[in-house]
Amino acid sequence: KYFNESFLPAKIAGSNEIILVRHNAYTDDMEVSINNEVKILPSELNMTINMTNSATSYEYVEYTNEKGEKKQGYLKLISNNPKVKIYKSEVVYLKPEVHPASGYDTYQPATYKKAKDEYFFKLGDSEIKTLPLKKKAIVSIVPEKEKEIASFIKENKISFSEDADLNQLGKFINSLM
Repeated sequence: KYFNESFLPAKIAGSNEIILVRHNAYTDDMEVSINNEVKILPSELNMTINMTNSATSYEYVEYTNEKGEKKQGYLKLISNNPKVKIYKSEVVYLKPEVHPASGYDTYQPATYKKAKDEYFFKLGDSEIKTLPLKKKAIVSIVPEKEKEIASFIKENKISFSEDADLNQLGKFINSLM
């Protein structure tokens, strides 16, 4: 139920204290290790957790998913710019156990599976919305700069499934605004 099983050193924005945390992608909680005891970190809206040994950051935010539902949870920050932010939702679900229907089938225990990644964006002070991973939809995010964004995507061969490419795209869109 974790993308990374081990606890990593991190700082909560606004604090200088380094704590050991890991993200539980099944329950969408941040777990803290205190004296070898695992506790759940109380979440506050717009709380940012920065991993100290990598560039990874998580923000607890309110966002609108693909189905139009408002949710709150931890989103991984892919591109952090003053005017454009791109987030990634890391989710794990529990695939139920499968009992054999006949003597030829085998029992399969319940297992955790990685769900398809969902991406979100925030322009300025607007709400966080789903980022459709299609060129036509991404280009139309900033309608007055469609041509520039389209040519940037083509010239740099931006892949919408690569975090580094989305970070590059976020920086470019931020520079246009």
